[in-house]
Amino acid sequence: MGAGVAPSCSHRTLRALSLCPVSPEPPKHDSTVAVIVGASVGGFLAVVILVLMVVKCVRRKKQQRLNTDDQKTEEEGKTDGEGNPDEGTK
Repeated sequence: MGAGVAPSCSHRTLRALSLCPVSPEPPKHDSTVAVIVGASVGGFLAVVILVLMVVKCVRRKKQQRLNTDDQKTEEEGKTDGEGNPDEGTK
């Protein structure tokens, strides 16, 4: 084949065709229900945690009072466990 002789097959141009299906936009979701449910659950959990903390603090204070009352009783004199003085210490 010499220079200037056309090849037996012609040049072919490949073109890419991209199809983009057009569909209507999906409807916008109203998220107010989700926000209300989330806020309700979060608020409920916050109240439960707050109540548990208050109960724990009250119990701790009560235990501390019992401990200090026991110490005062021991300092005043030995007792038989019911707050009554032992017979040996009279």
